[in-house]
Amino acid sequence: MPNRVFANDVEELSRAGETSGLHFQRDAPLAILSHLPPADPPWQRDPEAEFPQGADWAVHEFLPDRLGWTKVSRDGANSRRSGLFRFLIYFQRPRYFLRRSGRTYECPRAHGVYYLLRRRRYNVLSYDGSARLLALPAVCRPPRLLERALVLCSGLTPTFDARGSKLIYRGIDLEIARFAARLLRQSLK
Repeated sequence: MPNRVFANDVEELSRAGETSGLHFQRDAPLAILSHLPPADPPWQRDPEAEFPQGADWAVHEFLPDRLGWTKVSRDGANSRRSGLFRFLIYFQRPRYFLRRSGRTYECPRAHGVYYLLRRRRYNVLSYDGSARLLALPAVCRPPRLLERALVLCSGLTPTFDARGSKLIYRGIDLEIARFAARLLRQSLK
């Protein structure tokens, strides 16, 4: 179990941090979220790209209505006018490409996923205010820094609910949940 420090007020935490030589930042989740760009599509900031060359790449397409990936051929990916594609090869990190109107852009996985969800008007974030829980499908994991802000709310990594295949973040105040939803271009359920 990770070590966590609790106090009745913020000043107590600040003093405990100073005493132990640890840096303390008030409202750290909000500070991180306020500096993140929204998960907007790459054509608003990046030039066009091309799919990786070579026959060894495994290609998968993200299906928003199923919230999952399905294997496609390289020719199948090339023939699509729109969609999000994951290219995998051996021991390298996956690369993600978003197609729109026949044009291709490389992008972070989460940005592509949330763009497709928004385009289909699928809202996948659910919030329980009484328990201060934010839940989302595991396949829709948020961008890393946004997730870090959510984890800082409780100091604990998300739990995985296998029944619904969801990630559940604890200790999330409504303000933080709304901010995260805005950055992901989602509405809270």
